[in-house]
Amino acid sequence: MNDIPPKIAALFEKTRPVCFSRFMIDVPVSAKVIWGPLRLPYTTSVYPNEGGYIGREIRKKVDEINSEKHNTEPSMLIGVFDSVNPDSKIVVGYETSFSVSFANYYSYIRLGQTGFTQNILEVGLTVDDKSDPWGFRVDKTAYVKIVDELRDIASRLRLRADDEIPTDLGVCIESGFLSAGLEYDLELISIGFRFPEYPDVSFSVQTWSTDEPNDEDTLEAALARGRKQAGLMGLGESCTRRYARCARASA
Repeated sequence: MNDIPPKIAALFEKTRPVCFSRFMIDVPVSAKVIWGPLRLPYTTSVYPNEGGYIGREIRKKVDEINSEKHNTEPSMLIGVFDSVNPDSKIVVGYETSFSVSFANYYSYIRLGQTGFTQNILEVGLTVDDKSDPWGFRVDKTAYVKIVDELRDIASRLRLRADDEIPTDLGVCIESGFLSAGLEYDLELISIGFRFPEYPDVSFSVQTWSTDEPNDEDTLEAALARGRKQAGLMGLGESCTRRYARCARASA
């Protein structure tokens, strides 16, 4: 902190911890937190203070699915299944009106006054079958496995205050905490920060899980790319003297 301009150092005289993904970062007290795209492991959205709308969204999705006729099945709707509480449901429907091989899944979770949704689209209704030339066969009951997985995710999700730093294993997301459980194929969490003192400066972080670490995805590599980009924009000198402009160039 002794090597940065006094104006920047002053921002960090008072900080607060922010938990995101599996990490914690100290940011200036004045910083505004902005959550971005989220997948755990499916596309996930968070609606703080809008939990009361979850019931309406469930009915809306069911009506939307039922509005289309299926060519061979009694309905496009496969089913509406119970989740972690009476206000939470999992809605499943066929992907198209002419196929029974794929389904779409919509998980709606209400915890207090906060709503959470998860969507999985175009998932095959198949099971492994070595006797089949393709190695699998269509099974219209295969949706049960995905429903159980979505229900498990919902059961491990709890509300979290903005200033809460959990000590147990899991993942911090906006307004919530997902305790450790299933090993996900994909875990992607994005968060950003804006600073009232410098309106044209923003800072963003995205984390994702991978079985194949890449040196190009490290923080050091990202900083090097930022410095290179700043240099190409003629801001190389300002990166050492004017942190705000440098941050803007690499944001």
